[in-house]
Amino acid sequence: MICWYSGVEEIETLAKEKGYAPQRSVPVLSVNRKELLSSSAVKKSLNVGMQNVSCLALGELWSYQYEEVTRFLSRCHIEKDGAWLDGFDTTLSQVVFDANDKIRAIVFCSGTEEGIFVNLLLGAANASEYLMTALQAFIRAAADYEQKGEDRIYMVSAQEIVPKLIRRVLDKKYEIAEIGSVQCMDSEPDDDEFADACEKAAETSVIQKNIIWKIGWADTMKSSKREK
Repeated sequence: MICWYSGVEEIETLAKEKGYAPQRSVPVLSVNRKELLSSSAVKKSLNVGMQNVSCLALGELWSYQYEEVTRFLSRCHIEKDGAWLDGFDTTLSQVVFDANDKIRAIVFCSGTEEGIFVNLLLGAANASEYLMTALQAFIRAAADYEQKGEDRIYMVSAQEIVPKLIRRVLDKKYEIAEIGSVQCMDSEPDDDEFADACEKAAETSVIQKNIIWKIGWADTMKSSKREK
């Protein structure tokens, strides 16, 4: 499988020149940060809390807790080290621990000129409430975040439930924008030029960088499910 972000013009143009026809398209969604924070449903959700749960921003973790995060990622088939964690915003990114100090959910984010990008939202099995805790902490951090570029929050909507959840918490008078899409081909073309262009774009596009590593992750997850 190979994927590329349509917002990177040189890749999109090259794909069309080579006649690549993606089998599916995943939207990249964006919402206005102030509108999201002012939404009545969001304000209400911030008052719903879990007991015996702690949530720390990435920048508040000790070195041994960084190691715990990488082990949690490894259990989820994401093989990354502490240096990878250093690439995320330390105030927006959150890690949730249960009463036994076991990691149950994470949200990793980046601050860019285009806004706040949600790189990864991940929870252990039966972790919906822990994921909510992570998102609550993220929203609070986003409210205090000094945005130097566009005042928006955006993410790749790989699952259909994502836009439904956003619409549920966003007041109806506000809109969800689709700023681009991730184009996906199930069969990877035997073309070094195109593959190199995708890798090069990952150096300048946070979305393309996010796509690159998730392709391998998705393949690993599929293999793991088949083995079970």
